[in-house]
Amino acid sequence: MKRYFLGLWAGEGNKSRIEGILNYRTPGFWVIAVTIVGLAVMGVFLLSNQFKPNTTPLTSQIKSTKDETSGSSAKPDLTTGNKAQTIAIPQDADVPNVTVYERDKIEQVYYTSAIIQETIGKQGPGNNYNDLMIKLPYGRLVYINGIYKSNEDWYLASLVPEFGNMEGSEPLRQFWVSSDVIAPGTQVSISFDDKFPLSEVAKYHYVVIGDASQDNKIFTRQTPDENSPPVQPMWDGNLIRIVRKDQEWSLIMKFNGSAMMGLTDLGWIKNDSYCEYKPNMKVTQGFVLRTVKMYEKPDINSRQYPTQNLKSAIVPVNIERSQNGWTLISSGFNGLALWVKSNEVRYSFNADELFKIDNPTIKY
Repeated sequence: MKRYFLGLWAGEGNKSRIEGILNYRTPGFWVIAVTIVGLAVMGVFLLSNQFKPNTTPLTSQIKSTKDETSGSSAKPDLTTGNKAQTIAIPQDADVPNVTVYERDKIEQVYYTSAIIQETIGKQGPGNNYNDLMIKLPYGRLVYINGIYKSNEDWYLASLVPEFGNMEGSEPLRQFWVSSDVIAPGTQVSISFDDKFPLSEVAKYHYVVIGDASQDNKIFTRQTPDENSPPVQPMWDGNLIRIVRKDQEWSLIMKFNGSAMMGLTDLGWIKNDSYCEYKPNMKVTQGFVLRTVKMYEKPDINSRQYPTQNLKSAIVPVNIERSQNGWTLISSGFNGLALWVKSNEVRYSFNADELFKIDNPTIKY
């Protein structure tokens, strides 16, 4: 039994291996010295050939690569034929996973605007930061998410997605843009439940002309281009205001709280898709005063809606239908539908009317 155990542990034929282990001797002095010198030489070589990161801006790298392969990708400005500085970055390029700086140092705001000068999103709030691979052509709709506290000339923004694709077919990421390239006059929109300056009401003096072949519907676009992705549907008779008008396209704003659903009130439509409001024109939106009585049914004996909860003196509404001197109005995004007397619905206001409503005479 004892011999069997030792045979398994050491092996029956391993006499020479065991003798070799027992006869092991420490290497000589010169062997150790040569080894040490070799390691020292290798260390000096590695230290003198360190890795050098590529500090060339990302956009320059991309432009260089594109120029070598397919040449310049410059395109003319889409507005009035003027040439704009075009940055050669592929529109469908993959966006690298890079850090966007200073996002925790903003004053939060939320509204939709548009790019009015072709640019590229920045990695941080300043020209000293690298460009990101996010090309922003003229007219591109963007969400403004915040204003940099240390320099209000820089906005944190993100892309407005295509209609029906809230996940976004483009990279859903944030970037920085200068206020110089953002369209002015887009900060304020109006809706049933929001408080807004009454001067905004007078601006909604234009009416959408729907496409009869598309159920009297048209879509706003991400940019002033027929091939641009759709953003929001609009219908014949909708009231809009003009934010910016170019030769063939207009940047318009609609009302009734689309932004409350994570959508946008802003978009591009062709200039022949709307006209100025005229009396007796058929419209599908309008306004009522906060003092107007709103009923659950077309009957003055039905329950009234508490209009004192409304935040603005004038309320924008959708017009659903009219019957026997009554009009059914709705608030848009929250589905509230109420009846008012048809003669209480207004479709436009001038500046004097708005001033009197905003500054009522106090009777003693």
